[in-house]
Amino acid sequence: MAEPNRTDPKARVSLTLRIAGRFLNVVTDKSEEEARRIERQLNERLGAMAKINPRLGTGDGRLDAALLIAVDALEEADTAARRIRTLEDELRRARYALAGGEDKPAEPVPDPRYAGMSREEKLGRIRALLEAEKSGTREADE
Repeated sequence: MAEPNRTDPKARVSLTLRIAGRFLNVVTDKSEEEARRIERQLNERLGAMAKINPRLGTGDGRLDAALLIAVDALEEADTAARRIRTLEDELRRARYALAGGEDKPAEPVPDPRYAGMSREEKLGRIRALLEAEKSGTREADE
């Protein structure tokens, strides 16, 4: 397996992952360790679902379980994105109020830390923050 070019943050690596008993060839800009962590998490969630409902452990059932996990992940990402928007709005209002303005700024002030991030990078950041919150650890601001 090829190792990503560490000097190029957008370098891609090709990996073979085993998810739900299937081998999948993927090309990603994530490190191999990150891809393996995701592979492990998916397989753990699939296993947990199969314990609850044995049909989800069969061939077709594993695909159903994977689709349910995908739906759940998208729902979590949407919820997190809404929460981030709400917090960003609150932060904008607070900054504006501290600057001596009224309740609401005329134009939103974008956070410069996120200006160059793609949607996928923002969702990755959301996931990292949510995982840190779930595990009870604090993640340092970047």
